[in-house]
Amino acid sequence: GGEAPRRGARRVAMFRQALGDVRPALPADRLALLVGALSAATGTEAMIALTDIARLSPDQARQAVRETTEALLDWFLAAP
Repeated sequence: GGEAPRRGARRVAMFRQALGDVRPALPADRLALLVGALSAATGTEAMIALTDIARLSPDQARQAVRETTEALLDWFLAAP
């Protein structure tokens, strides 16, 4: 049989589509790292870690996700 669909594949596709305008400027390996980092830093898993483990309030956790996402984008998309 075929390979089972991976959990979170929709998130990866969403990030790849959202980054469409910058994809030509990023080498494929950097794009893959950015998509992976965004996938790890957002979504349910990030919120669980931030609220259950780091003990942030839901509002603080959303702010942390937002600021982490902005930092990742700034880092990866900064002009060389």
